[in-house]
Formats: sequence, structure tokens, C-alpha cells
Amino acid sequence: MPLRYYDFYAEFPKRLQATEGKQIHLKNIPTGFVTYFGVHGARLKDKFPWFYMEEEATFVGSPANDLIEEFSTVPISMPALTLLALIGGTALALGSNQILRHARLPAVTLVMGGGIMLATVCITERYLHDFYPALIIFAAAGVPRIESSRRAVPLTGLLALLSLISVALNCSFSLINQRENLGAPPAKMAEYEHLQGSINRFLHRPPPPPD
Repeated sequence: MPLRYYDFYAEFPKRLQATEGKQIHLKNIPTGFVTYFGVHGARLKDKFPWFYMEEEATFVGSPANDLIEEFSTVPISMPALTLLALIGGTALALGSNQILRHARLPAVTLVMGGGIMLATVCITERYLHDFYPALIIFAAAGVPRIESSRRAVPLTGLLALLSLISVALNCSFSLINQRENLGAPPAKMAEYEHLQGSINRFLHRPPPPPD
């Protein structure tokens, strides 16, 4: 749909001009790819819960990006799924059995479907989920490959560790989004700030400066 039909863009002509009136731009794909699949997907701050999403995209060329919201990246926020997907991608490419060969079509289709968001004018965390279906197919193809590997035990241990990292990061992102970004009720905001102060005192650290 042309952006001139969006009320938001009709109210801000400069945004409409910056995006050339279109939601999809092929020239945005390199920026979208290196941003969502790069390693700059989190920031450290000196206050609980410490791990915050990234705010600055990695630009390639002259993309027509209009809005950059906080975001994480596939390898940073989903390291276990990323590793499994990479292993599964090799298995799908080799196609050692009929099941894997049959899985190629849905895998490629889901990559293409999710990849559309790489060309959009906005970079945001919620668009990252468009790749979940493809990642799950690739990861599922990687599980049997790990099971049959001579390094199955250390690989499983590594995946467990990466899964814990993923859970910690995403819990942190969720808490921040609920308590700092979406206008939580004042009582919950006060409770959250009290928790941050208590943790800083426990760690013998001075309170963080206000944002």
C-alpha cells in the first residue's frame, strides 16, 4: 500500500518524502540484513537489568529508512537457534535423505517471505519475528545432524548455554519494554525503580544517572 494512504505519513510530509512514498525499497535490503543479522544487537548499561536493545542500525549505502526503533539481532538474542539453523542449513543443502530434500521448498519459501521485511522503511524488534518460521525449519533440520555427530555431547552443552543466554537477554528486553518504554502504571514504575536501586545498593554501586 502506498504510504500516502497512511494517516501517520499524511500528517508528516517529511517522512513521506524521505521514504519516497513507498514501504518497500530494494536498496534497504543490505542495511536490513547487516542490521538484523549482525552482532550489534544489545547494549550494556550500569543499571538493572543491564542488557538493553540496540538503537543504532548499521547502514549500507543510502537506504530509505524512516524509523529506527530499538531492536536486537538474530545471533545476539537467539544464539542457540542461530547455531542450530546454521547446522541445519548445511544439512538442507547436502540433502542426505528424502525428508531433508522435501524440507528445502518450505525453508526457502519462508526465508523469502520473512526477507520482505529487510526492504521495509522501518527497523524494529517486532519485524525480527518474521524470520522465526524459517529459523525453526532450519534448526529442526540441524537437530538430527547434532544427534549423529561424534561431538553431540559438547554441542548439546553449548546449545544449553546459548539457550540460557537467550532467555536472559529476552527477559531483560521484555522487562525494559514493559517498565520503561510502554508507559507502565505509576505504581509499577515506582516498584521497578525501587528494585533497580536495591540491586545497585546490594552491588555497592552508585545509583545510575537519569536517562
